[in-house]
Amino acid sequence: MAETVKLDGLDDLNRAIKELKADLRRKVARAALRDAAKPIQRAAVAAAPVLKGEHPYRLPGTLKRSILVKASKRFNGRDGEVGVYIAVRKRKGLGGKAGARNPFDPFYWRFQEFGTRKMAARPFMGPAFNAHARNAIQIFQDRIKVRIDKANRRK
Repeated sequence: MAETVKLDGLDDLNRAIKELKADLRRKVARAALRDAAKPIQRAAVAAAPVLKGEHPYRLPGTLKRSILVKASKRFNGRDGEVGVYIAVRKRKGLGGKAGARNPFDPFYWRFQEFGTRKMAARPFMGPAFNAHARNAIQIFQDRIKVRIDKANRRK
């Protein structure tokens, strides 16, 4: 379900990152990762299915509006690892209730992405990642250098 990309051969960048203070290191890396994830997020939003017609418990575009880039709680910088992920946000409306009868909650994104016994999959997240992963790596490399230089000038 979750795709992970590991970069090797970035020794100079690694040294430059380690020279920063821990809090700056986390901010710099997370900001560059967010920038790198944006093209994947935009592609997923563009490919996400939209409800056609009326439905009593669904609003058109709810899924598209709920795709976002989030900071990872698992990789939060404690061990030097920082991460972000592209996710479908659980949205609450109607008195804080989530689920099938809440038109603001896109709980059904899993059914669209992976399919069910009765419905074929219509993936939008996986293809967006596959199409833009290389571009995201390049963006990360470019942005991390700029952000490290900027952080070093502040010292």
